[in-house]
Amino acid sequence: MQACKIAVACHYFSCLRPAVTKRLLVSVPCLQDSAEFGRIGRYYAAESMLVWDEKNQRYDADATPSYGTDTLEAFFEKALKEGLKGQELGDQAVFGVGE
Repeated sequence: MQACKIAVACHYFSCLRPAVTKRLLVSVPCLQDSAEFGRIGRYYAAESMLVWDEKNQRYDADATPSYGTDTLEAFFEKALKEGLKGQELGDQAVFGVGE
């Protein structure tokens, strides 16, 4: 199935009443992926990924587990020097990147 080419602002689905949104998504199936992408993006934008320290009532970066050593900054530096070869996403591409 070809990916929907309609770009939808993430806040669109959270602003509409749920009943209207549900009817819209059922009638236009290709919007379902856009809506799910918006929900996921909103979650990661709004929720802290740090461990909550109940005793001190704050998020604690030092107590938050991390994995690997790659950083976003290092990735961008490498991409600027070497390009994005090997980063092709195919059907997983968002917003038509790589087409």
